[in-house]
Amino acid sequence: MLYYVYNNLKNKIKMHKILLTEKVLIAEDNTAMSSVLAHKLKHEGFEVTTAENGKIALEDLQSNTYNLLLMDLTMPEMDGFHLLMEIKKLNIQIPVIVMSSLSQTEDRQRAIALGATKFIIKTEVTPNIIVDEIKKTLGI
Repeated sequence: MLYYVYNNLKNKIKMHKILLTEKVLIAEDNTAMSSVLAHKLKHEGFEVTTAENGKIALEDLQSNTYNLLLMDLTMPEMDGFHLLMEIKKLNIQIPVIVMSSLSQTEDRQRAIALGATKFIIKTEVTPNIIVDEIKKTLGI
């Protein structure tokens, strides 16, 4: 009986991961950070795409559909503030979680004013907390 319950639970977990088709775009120039986050999100059943700067992220957002954008503010070619402005200007409807090393209140306020849903200071959280914030934002 216990074996049956275990296998049934294991199959439900697998099905949950298969049914979870949320697509996340990570815009982060730190490849180590984006790799860790992508790995954790894929392990949770998310489909993940990474972009190493804001310009590539914007191109991805214009040609693909994502359920959430997780982005840094300090990136080459197009920074996160500029990316948020472009998302707003193009009326791209997507929840955006900003994760940044910038911890000034002004940076947080500016990102939220430009359309960010949440602002996370990288040095204050673990990748697991970031994944939890993504799930909360998506209502999972």
